[in-house]
Amino acid sequence: MVEEKLALSWSPEQISGWLQRRFPGESAMQLSHEATYLSLFDPRRRQAINRKLTQRSRAALPMRQPRAARRPSCWGIIRDMVSISQRPAEVEDRTVPGHGEGDLVTGSRPSAIATLVERTTRYTAVVALPDGIKAEQVTPHPIRTRGSIPRSPRSTALSPRTTTWPEPCQASRASHDPFDPYLGQTPYAGARDPWITPPSRGWSAVAGPPRRPAMIDAGGLGSGVRWVLGGGAVIEVGQQGAFSVNCVGMERQPFPLSFSIREAEGLWQVSAGAAQAGELVDLLVAVANDAVAVVSLETNSYLDEDWHPLRPSLIAAELGVPCTVHSLGSWASGTYGLAEEFLVMDRELLPRLLDGTWSPYELTLIDVPADVTTEQLDELALVLGTTDVDEPLLSRLGDSRVWFSGHDDCYVLLETRDPALPAAVLARLLTLLAGSALAELAELAEEPLSHVPEPGPWLPEQLIATAPHWIGALGNVTEDLVTIGLAALPDRWQLGVSFPQQADLTATLDQRHGTWRITPAE
Repeated sequence: MVEEKLALSWSPEQISGWLQRRFPGESAMQLSHEATYLSLFDPRRRQAINRKLTQRSRAALPMRQPRAARRPSCWGIIRDMVSISQRPAEVEDRTVPGHGEGDLVTGSRPSAIATLVERTTRYTAVVALPDGIKAEQVTPHPIRTRGSIPRSPRSTALSPRTTTWPEPCQASRASHDPFDPYLGQTPYAGARDPWITPPSRGWSAVAGPPRRPAMIDAGGLGSGVRWVLGGGAVIEVGQQGAFSVNCVGMERQPFPLSFSIREAEGLWQVSAGAAQAGELVDLLVAVANDAVAVVSLETNSYLDEDWHPLRPSLIAAELGVPCTVHSLGSWASGTYGLAEEFLVMDRELLPRLLDGTWSPYELTLIDVPADVTTEQLDELALVLGTTDVDEPLLSRLGDSRVWFSGHDDCYVLLETRDPALPAAVLARLLTLLAGSALAELAELAEEPLSHVPEPGPWLPEQLIATAPHWIGALGNVTEDLVTIGLAALPDRWQLGVSFPQQADLTATLDQRHGTWRITPAE
């Protein structure tokens, strides 16, 4: 079990926390992170015991130093230093925006970058340091960048409150002032403080398939420093995505981006396109309960000898996805959004089911508790079968957080209790649309995939705050820049509604620098 998680690039700390949550009160199923490290590294020989597992670990180090042997990378005293223990309590729970964390990353000398991560929105800035890494050379760059972080229209303005740095860091010395008007209060984490590793250091570990990580150049510094972005920040887009394979009408017009949102009874309902279930699966897993029930699945990718579609349970078996099968019987046959059997699986297995090797033209799923009973699944089926399409569903289900329904490999219906998920879906749609254009260019260059950075949450939040209904279409496309025209609609987009003659806004992806911006349409 531990080896499986390590192979998925989980850290030993993550595995330890997951075991505590998955097996509460079972001491035989608990394992500390230090025990995992000891099983991977021989402290006497100071080398890895199992190189295959350590190469898949986040640090990918051939050896690990004991904690007592670790030393700060630079020394010195910072006058009037504020300890991390003096940070306001509001920093820890991430509810108040404006608190950041900084770090310094050096490449082959003299190249370096500083990173600034806002804790609430996870907005991340990668700051080029072209002048060097001495304190006086670093000073102006993080201050200028921190003061220019975009402001979210749906939350408190991200005015700087605190920016925490690891103590042995030239960027922290450069930026130090007990309270800087651009950086806020600047506390420090010493070598023995309970410092949580800056999120920027975890990017390289979750950037996606290690065989080909997606990278952006740090402000044109050349090959000395390249920073790997991940955790949903960089998306691999192939040539078989929803925007690439779908079209509109006999004229085969490009399929537009569409997005509509409605709030009802404390729930958010989204109608969107175009996206395949596998292109959104990580967003669904992030907000779901511990288990997911696949309640409807239809596909022509798996057929029996008589050319009849296989049952969902047989498809899961073909894909090697362990699950529990709950049979509903023939009464569910013909009921919209229901199959004759449910598949209940750990949410972490959903990406394996939707691995991109096949295509479901109908898929409906909903998250459920890990200990869901057969009676609860029967009740779930009854609710699903008797709820109208536009009627809030989750209000009738106390434990579920997200319901997803995908049709024809492009249309998406979504309902969630998480207010951040709709913006994440809109950001993903923008990324997929831009990626479909870049994938065409990549095909000409015989590249199988394009790597596209997602916009930060400020961009989709700004769109949602401006209007609830949007349509988008590709504009100018080059290897470095992709523009998307966006127009607000009076109602949800439907087939037959063409793009307005004039766009309201233009979203621009700067692929070279990995950034997005939004401007009024010209």
